[in-house]
Amino acid sequence: MATIRIHRGKWQAIVRRKGYPQQSKSFMTKAHALKWARQLESNLDAGLVPTDTKILDDTTVGDLLVKYRDSVSINKKGYSSECTRLDSFLRQPWAKLTLAKVSPGVFSAYRDQRLDIVKPATVRRDLGLLRAVFETAIAEWDFPLNGNPLVNIKKPREPEARNRRLEPGERELLLKASERHTAQWLKFGIILAIETGLRRGELLRLFWGDIALDHSTILVRDTKNGYSRTIPLSKVAVDTLTLMRSEVARQF
Repeated sequence: MATIRIHRGKWQAIVRRKGYPQQSKSFMTKAHALKWARQLESNLDAGLVPTDTKILDDTTVGDLLVKYRDSVSINKKGYSSECTRLDSFLRQPWAKLTLAKVSPGVFSAYRDQRLDIVKPATVRRDLGLLRAVFETAIAEWDFPLNGNPLVNIKKPREPEARNRRLEPGERELLLKASERHTAQWLKFGIILAIETGLRRGELLRLFWGDIALDHSTILVRDTKNGYSRTIPLSKVAVDTLTLMRSEVARQF
């Protein structure tokens, strides 16, 4: 929003907009100052005023990564893993490039290098996060980039969906092997994972208060999509949880 003030006996209008040079003009009346400021802001909104690209020479890709990590990622549920990914980007040579010099070719080369080291799914996540960083810089931080350098980068092909199921006899072998493990609750965890279909993180974040054995249900509060859901329990799952509860009671 424009600033209107008295300066040296006249009404001065000052318009500031990130990505553009500050502009000011003085008038004999406040009405004329307001009219000029509104027209200039309208032109800025319509893209009719040339942008000041100096900020692109003064800002590196790393600066964007740090800003995104500290102001956007920190509010996400998956902050820890996203922060680790962003920190790994900061160690890349292209993180030192200014925004004026970065190009799609930089990230297509990075994609090809990463494919020699990690799986395509990991590279897809890398490119998706980088695209989000630049999208935020353009849409919310007013960086005058000509476009998102990631928008046309071809992502590696999606891996085929997994359709693996336990073969006859594999469940018994898996549970037998778990009994030899030092982790006391590994066998229980495997049974519950098979019977409920819950993710590892969802199982580990369960509390006894979330489990209603008398109704054969579990309330899963902290899910991947952010919504709570209640799932039914099979008889095997109920029996396993009942045994687990008795084991806990016996320990205390």
